[in-house]
Amino acid sequence: MNKTRYEPAMEAGIEKGIEKGIEKGMDRGRRVGLLEVLEAQLDSKFGALPAVVVERLRGLPDDLLLSMARQIPSALSLKQLDLEG
Repeated sequence: MNKTRYEPAMEAGIEKGIEKGIEKGMDRGRRVGLLEVLEAQLDSKFGALPAVVVERLRGLPDDLLLSMARQIPSALSLKQLDLEG
């Protein structure tokens, strides 16, 4: 079947949208995994986390989460990690 001159451009746009959606999904998956690991580490080290701490943790940008992951082994308190006031 012959394609109109608009169809290739439309298909390219759809493919680009699919790729962007997949990339977004992968980024979200990485973030969810990172949060799960951090919450488990913090829970193991400091005991059950208060809801406010979990909420604060989940609100942090990815670069701060990675930085925190490096600090957990030497941290003496949640306050030292800036997770509680």
